[in-house]
Amino acid sequence: MADTSDVFRSPQLRCLKALKAAKSAFFRDILFHARSHVKGKGEELDRERVSIIYSENVMHVAELFYLFKELEMYRHENMSEFIDLHNIDVENMKNEVKRDDAYRIIFGVEAQIIDMSKFSEGQKRKILSNLVGDRVRLDQTDIANFLSGIMSREACRITIVGLAECGLVDRSVGLQAFITSNGSLEQYFSTYLNAICGAYHVDP
Repeated sequence: MADTSDVFRSPQLRCLKALKAAKSAFFRDILFHARSHVKGKGEELDRERVSIIYSENVMHVAELFYLFKELEMYRHENMSEFIDLHNIDVENMKNEVKRDDAYRIIFGVEAQIIDMSKFSEGQKRKILSNLVGDRVRLDQTDIANFLSGIMSREACRITIVGLAECGLVDRSVGLQAFITSNGSLEQYFSTYLNAICGAYHVDP
């Protein structure tokens, strides 16, 4: 019988194997956390919430909060620079859409819609004023703006609400819905990255 380890001989396939294993472990952690949280409230984790949290969108949100933690975005100067870089990316994307009809057809976006995800100076001041301690506190629209290149606003809203219902982020609702990490998403995403680094013997 052939040695099946030969299948993963190439570096690319070994990388793919490590990524798939780490991703599976990430979602196992997410689902275990979600089940434990809703069970503590006397509920069951229904199929709708499973479909929300078992999605690529959750990985995108987790990555964003991981970056906030690792890059110390609770510091005003760091968040200010991050917002400025985001606005530059938005402007570049908007110009690309204006210039390339194929880009607009493929991604189904218009320049004016992209422009909505750019932070004004007033929005920037609001974000900086809401930074508390060593946690980043954003309203739901801010998160949608940061993730505008990879998911729609509605998809972002659904994902955030699902994560909050499963105890993976804290969500307070008043005139605005404010989102604060409780540390869970960053930890699970960090474990995901460490598993990939470990497979290649890279110091995390």
